[in-house]
Amino acid sequence: MPRKQPECPRTVPAPTRGAAGNVDAPHTARARHARYVERNVTYHVISRTRGNLFLMRPDARGRLKQITAGILSQARRNFPGIRNFATVVLSNHLHILLRCVDGDPRAIADYVGFIKRELALRWKNEVHWNGSMWGGYQCTALLTPEAEERAFDYVLAQGVKENLVEDPREWPGFHCAQALTQGTAVKGFWFNGTTYGKAFHAERVKAHPRPVRRADHEEPREFNFDKLPALATLDSRSYRQDVIRRIERIRNDARRERGGGRVLGTQAIIRARTRDACTVPLPPWYEERRRLIVWDDRRQDSVRAYLDRYWDHQRKYREASREWREADAPDVRAFPQTAFVPGLRPDANKRATRQAA
Repeated sequence: MPRKQPECPRTVPAPTRGAAGNVDAPHTARARHARYVERNVTYHVISRTRGNLFLMRPDARGRLKQITAGILSQARRNFPGIRNFATVVLSNHLHILLRCVDGDPRAIADYVGFIKRELALRWKNEVHWNGSMWGGYQCTALLTPEAEERAFDYVLAQGVKENLVEDPREWPGFHCAQALTQGTAVKGFWFNGTTYGKAFHAERVKAHPRPVRRADHEEPREFNFDKLPALATLDSRSYRQDVIRRIERIRNDARRERGGGRVLGTQAIIRARTRDACTVPLPPWYEERRRLIVWDDRRQDSVRAYLDRYWDHQRKYREASREWREADAPDVRAFPQTAFVPGLRPDANKRATRQAA
């Protein structure tokens, strides 16, 4: 029997009936929303694998964990304005708590895309998979400290609330719990495809080429998580103790709900077939036929102000899209400054450099 999702205050205005293309009703249930993010706002990202397949099933050697740590380390170098507070990669989906503190906040999309793309490129051969490994993703704003802490608990509980492991630190794949409780970096490696390709092609032109080992181009990397803004006033020791208390509460709640039953266990998780699938549980703040915009009580002033900006962005984007489609010479200047212009969005790093100049 599926576990009942905890209740949460309504977070999204009720949808109104109307055509999906009506700019006066951008929050219709069937309408696609233009992505909207802001600087210095924490977001919870959830992304599922293709068809909810176990394509990110952990391996016994811990190689997926090491690869993920290396990718997060490289992502920090590529996107220095992004802060990562917690990340978990389960067999069929991932969770990330993050925010943009510097530069263009639209870099959040590039950051998530980089992680998903590199995971797919570096793991698909291990699971013998061709084609796309990921579906889309949902990005929910956390506007208050209370919402940040609830989302933090939810991410820490991954693997435990599904009765897969007793403790999130036992998850055989990538889970932030171990690093957060110990205050240590997650160790892994980054495969440098550039140096590998140069070495490979240099050997090909020789009369007696030598084999080029991929392992020789794996750079050791470490990744440290940032402090959650809601808990930023705690020192490092208190922060670790706070996470330990949260995990203990998560364990006790899961044990009580199991009623003495056993968890699946790490060995069964590792032995799972990658072509099997399992529906990803809905987040506790999800409401049927609603958008995951914010995880807060919308009666609060800061939440209402954010939602006003969000819907204003949707209206302006719809209007600009209609003009762009109907004009003989489309002009992208009509789109909101924070929008992703269709087909013409420049690289995030170039965009940040140009704005700084």
